[in-house]
Amino acid sequence: MSEHNNMHDLDETADKTVAAINKVDAKVTEMRQRRMADPDTLGDKALKMIIPSLAGLVGASSSKWCGTVSWHVCIPVRTTM
Repeated sequence: MSEHNNMHDLDETADKTVAAINKVDAKVTEMRQRRMADPDTLGDKALKMIIPSLAGLVGASSSKWCGTVSWHVCIPVRTTM
């Protein structure tokens, strides 16, 4: 009788293991489909983050530089109308 219980326990363990593997497989398949549907590559995403950051850095640096020198250097003055 104990052999029958051991087989039953093994069947339950095997069923739980298979269910866990199927759950992981479904998640991996979902992630793969999402990645394949996304037209942006990793490089595209990096550029979309880097370009605005660099623009902000340049803007902040130029405004700081313009604040330390005389304004006529930063803003051209029209002499004729």
